[in-house]
Amino acid sequence: MASPFLQDVLLMTKFLPTWWRYSHSCFESALRESLKRMGVGCCPIYLLHSPVHWRPIEYWVEAAAKCKEKGLLKAFGLSNCNAEQ
Repeated sequence: MASPFLQDVLLMTKFLPTWWRYSHSCFESALRESLKRMGVGCCPIYLLHSPVHWRPIEYWVEAAAKCKEKGLLKAFGLSNCNAEQ
């Protein structure tokens, strides 16, 4: 059960793609582990941290869309990137 103070804050966490965390299932698994640690069932904002060139952003947007359909996240964003990425 989530703490009552969560009514006053907006939680977000991030996923860092690496060569060992590179698939849709890794994305979802990492999100589920974050949800457990935060004690919530849905993440308001899930960020892709430092997008990497070997997987296009569209790949990760697809993974986020699948997680959103499952009710695991509400919004998806990027962190630590430039306008070109």
